[in-house]
Amino acid sequence: VYAVAWSPDGKHIASASSDGMVQVWDAATGDQIYTYQPYSSPMWSVAWSPDSKRISSASSEGTVQLWDAVNGGHLYIYYGHSDFVRAVAWSPDGKHIASAGDDRTVQLWDAAYGANPYTYSGHSNSVRTVAWSPDSKRIASGSWDKTVQVWKAV
Repeated sequence: VYAVAWSPDGKHIASASSDGMVQVWDAATGDQIYTYQPYSSPMWSVAWSPDSKRISSASSEGTVQLWDAVNGGHLYIYYGHSDFVRAVAWSPDGKHIASAGDDRTVQLWDAAYGANPYTYSGHSNSVRTVAWSPDSKRIASGSWDKTVQVWKAV
């Protein structure tokens, strides 16, 4: 298991793993609710929407999957990266998703449809993590280049 994330409403936990699966669990009982497996290659990161209704997951296929957290229904795939996607984070206001990876970029895009992507290209090595400021106005990214950079969300 590479990543776990608790839903903002506290009811569920999602896990992303090396076998390409994202699993959703009932946090109170431990019961598995469903499994989402679009690929057989690793899923590196998983993030919940602030309303606990959607999940995004980052993959070795260079994509971010977006799906319904209630029933596992697939919503869309973001194809903006050219290499492994290692991190994904939802803005606190729920409007945008930031993703980052081995292509040395942080990409910001519309959470509703994957539209209007913007690419931040300031790292010299793989970007492994991203986090939003509480006001949804900035993104921090951490890289194997040993830097943390802060970006203004466009």
